[in-house]
Amino acid sequence: MSGFAFGILSEISLVRGTTSFVLFTIFLSVLGYITSAVEYLEDYYYCAYRIIKKLYEELMVIGIINFTIVMLKASGFLDDLEHWIVAVEFTDILFFITALFLIIHAGFLIL
Repeated sequence: MSGFAFGILSEISLVRGTTSFVLFTIFLSVLGYITSAVEYLEDYYYCAYRIIKKLYEELMVIGIINFTIVMLKASGFLDDLEHWIVAVEFTDILFFITALFLIIHAGFLIL
């Protein structure tokens, strides 16, 4: 097989890959509109704005950690460190659940 092959990419059909790309682009566009709409909360509901901003920051941190782990796994750099990957992902999820609980709790306190 000639050309570029990155893991399972060579096994994905053109239609499925294109559909996935289009749906992901639509999702990112809608997410962009939602996050820009959140900026309007700053003037009217400042506490809710701060809570949503903290949640957004937590999701960004989780995304960066997961993206880094996926890229390191795909490169083969972490083949012999699988037990560390599981520990890092568990800790990441634990922090996210804790932060989400605190954000929900703060949301109920605001109401």
